[in-house]
Amino acid sequence: MAYSIDDASEGSVAGSSLTFTTDNWAAPQSIVITGEDDNDTDGNQAYKLVFESALGADYAGLVPPAADLTNIDSETAGFTVEPLEGTTSETGSQFLFTVVLNEQPTGNVVVPLNSNDQGEGRVNKTVLTFTTANWNAPQTVTVTGRDDLEKDGDQPYKIVFAATTGADAQYNAIRPPDISLVNTDFGDSEGYLITDLTNNVTEDGTQATFTIRLTSRPAANVRLVPVSSDTGEGTVSPGFILFGPSNWSSPRTVTITGVDDSVDDGDQPFSIVFAPATSSDSNYSGLQPTSVAVVNEDNDTAGIVIGQVSGNTSEDETQATFTVRLQTQPSGPVARVR
Repeated sequence: MAYSIDDASEGSVAGSSLTFTTDNWAAPQSIVITGEDDNDTDGNQAYKLVFESALGADYAGLVPPAADLTNIDSETAGFTVEPLEGTTSETGSQFLFTVVLNEQPTGNVVVPLNSNDQGEGRVNKTVLTFTTANWNAPQTVTVTGRDDLEKDGDQPYKIVFAATTGADAQYNAIRPPDISLVNTDFGDSEGYLITDLTNNVTEDGTQATFTIRLTSRPAANVRLVPVSSDTGEGTVSPGFILFGPSNWSSPRTVTITGVDDSVDDGDQPFSIVFAPATSSDSNYSGLQPTSVAVVNEDNDTAGIVIGQVSGNTSEDETQATFTVRLQTQPSGPVARVR
């Protein structure tokens, strides 16, 4: 009697028929069946060993019942994610991990992922797609640390995977494990960031500017008052600067205007100084920015100005007049101008 497997992808059988004679009819004959690996995560699969009609006297036309078999699946749907923990930093350092399927899927497997705290770290891709062709090729994801501009210490966060979608039901029922990360703090501290002065001021009114901002988010408003150390050389505006929790990182412009003192005193240095900050945030209260050095370039040059002569003189003692003045204010009396 002939026999065969009804699903060759699940099992194979040794031989193809059995022969019984009048001598061996009572001796059992073995049929060896071997399970086949289909490389699919398709679960345990049922199949059968089926017989054809027997040939020979007395048994002709008889068909033995089929033998029910089960091929136990050796493939288990799953993901390998490596490594499962690591660090990034607010300076922008990165963490890399890979994702790969454990077994070949029956169709595309789409794996969504993202950071659960975008302020601490971000991924370079939010979807991974595995196919029946690339399922065993690890895909790399890069996580970049973010600077939250706060003095908040090292912050934990995770890369989390959403529900898997695609054509393979077994993979859709599971998702990869989350990745635990720590974003190390950049060391943001209370203070001020002042840009360099654009230029010096001059006595003819040329202005110069610089900017100032806070280096960390305050818990309350911070008020700063800039003052010129010598208002005879330069003035400053605005009269005060106010930073709050929402605009603390926006640079504010300070403008300095040169003052003409009408004295030939050369270029004169002075400073823009800040009074200690006033704030209900104890970290900023009393915290004083550094002063900004400025030079007021002199436009005064010592000299004597002679006015136009009025009239002429004559031998009959007719008089003429003219004026004499100094070009700049002297530092003391000037005599014997000839």
